[in-house]
Amino acid sequence: MTDTQTTETMQTLAQRYYDMLELKRRDNDGNDSFIASKDTLTETEREDLQSLCWAAHSDGEYMPDDYRYDWLHTFLEQIADTDTPEDIVPEPDIYTYDLTKWLNSNNNRISYLDSAIQEFDSDDGFKALALAQYLEMSETLGATLAWLQDKLDN
Repeated sequence: MTDTQTTETMQTLAQRYYDMLELKRRDNDGNDSFIASKDTLTETEREDLQSLCWAAHSDGEYMPDDYRYDWLHTFLEQIADTDTPEDIVPEPDIYTYDLTKWLNSNNNRISYLDSAIQEFDSDDGFKALALAQYLEMSETLGATLAWLQDKLDN
């Protein structure tokens, strides 16, 4: 390694991919925003970002999904800003409306609710919904960290 080369870290890699994403608005009403790749990416950057997004979307099972894109964007920012990415704790929504909107957005999400009820023996509906979203967010965070680590290792 020469003096002009720098060692890429988890944080710098996360920042690089975070910078490839931006907030856009849908044309339908102007109030609905979403995370998307920037139009200025090179072909290689676009392919790498697509691979990361694929991993964060459970290898495409949830693609495209605004929640997963939003969480990926948030997690990349958090990873870039910390020396201990393993300590990042996903924070599920706190309002029932937002949790039920999340659950309703994809029929596959019922499996997270089932898991939350079984794993945490929850008889509180709000708590079960929050735990279900937490499980999916944790899965997305784990996939993001694994993908970044794999990128660093290879």
